[in-house]
Amino acid sequence: MKLKWLVAMVLVTVLAVSGCSGQSKTTPSAKDSDNKVYVIKATHPFTAAHPWNKGLEKFAELVQQKTNGRIKVEVYPAGQLSGGNPRTQNEQVQAGTLQMVIQSPIIWTNWDSRYMVYNLPFLFPDRDTAFKVVENSDVVKETLSFLEPKGVKFLGIWENGFRHVTNSKRAIKTPDDMRGLKLRIPETNLFISTFKALGAQPTVIPMGEVYTALQQGTADGQENPLSVIESNKLYEVQKHVTIWHACWDPALVAINKKFYDELPQELQKAVQEAVNEAGEYEINLIAQDDERLLGELATKGMEVTQLTPEQEEQFRKATSGVYDEFQNTIGKDLIDRFKKAIEEAKKG
Repeated sequence: MKLKWLVAMVLVTVLAVSGCSGQSKTTPSAKDSDNKVYVIKATHPFTAAHPWNKGLEKFAELVQQKTNGRIKVEVYPAGQLSGGNPRTQNEQVQAGTLQMVIQSPIIWTNWDSRYMVYNLPFLFPDRDTAFKVVENSDVVKETLSFLEPKGVKFLGIWENGFRHVTNSKRAIKTPDDMRGLKLRIPETNLFISTFKALGAQPTVIPMGEVYTALQQGTADGQENPLSVIESNKLYEVQKHVTIWHACWDPALVAINKKFYDELPQELQKAVQEAVNEAGEYEINLIAQDDERLLGELATKGMEVTQLTPEQEEQFRKATSGVYDEFQNTIGKDLIDRFKKAIEEAKKG
C-alpha cells in the first residue's frame, strides 16, 4: 500500500527532472557524466536507536549502492550539528549547511502554518487511513511543495506514529484526568490550545531536556510516539502511558532544494528511489515498534491504558474547538480537503 504511493513519487520526480514541460534540455548536461562525489549531511532530532536514524542509515546504504559511491551520506542523530534544536536543524537545511533532515510537520509550522493541518486533534482515526490519504490524496502531495520557494524540497513522507501521552501522576481515561497536569509539548500553538482544551498545563521544553524535566518534576508528563518514549528511556521517569489516536505524526523528508537541483539527473533519481525504499523500511519499523512496545513498556513498569472508541470520543469533543480556533491560520479549505480525503479513505 505504502510502496504504491512512494513509487508514484519517484515517477513524479523523474517526469519533473526530465523536462515534461518541454522547457528543459533534452540532452544530458556535462555534469551528468562527471565523477564528482557529493556528500549529504543528514540529521534528525532523535537518538541513534530511533527508527528515523535506522531509516537514514538504510538510505545511506541504498544511495551509495545506486550511485556507485558518488553520493555519500553522513547521519547525525539527536541534532548533533544543531545543538539538539529541531528548528535550527531545519534552518541549516534551508541554508544549505546541512543537506537533509527528517522532521515532523510540527516543526515546519514555523515556516508555513498550513503544516498544522497534519497535527489537528483526532484528525486521522488510524494508521491505515492515514497512509491511504498519503498515497491517494492530491492535497497531501500539494503540501510537499509548500516550502520550495523558501529553498526546501520534500522528497516524501515517512512516519513517527501516533503520539501517546505519559505522566507520573495517574492513568488518563477521561478529559478530567488531564486537569492540572503539567504536560511537556513541542513548540507549537496548536498543541498549546489542544492540551489547554483538555485542562492540562502545557509547557514547551526542548526534546533534549525532556528526560531531566520529567525526572525533576518540572513537567508531570509529555506526549510522543512509543518509539520516542522507548528510545529516550522515558519509562524510567514516567509511570502511566495512555494509548489514543489524538495525533498521527508523519515524518517529512526534506532536502536543500539548491543542492538537489544541482545534482545530475541520474543522481536525483537515485536519491528519490533511495528515500522511497528506505521509507518503506522505516515505516515498517514504526509499525513493529508500536506492536512490540505496548508489552515491553508494561514490563518496564509503566501502566498502559488503551482508550476505547467511546472514551476517545470524549476527548474529541473536548478538543473540537481547536479546529475553529485555527481555521484561519491553517485555511478552512485545506482542513476541509483533508477531512474529505480521510472520509474517502475510510470508505475505501
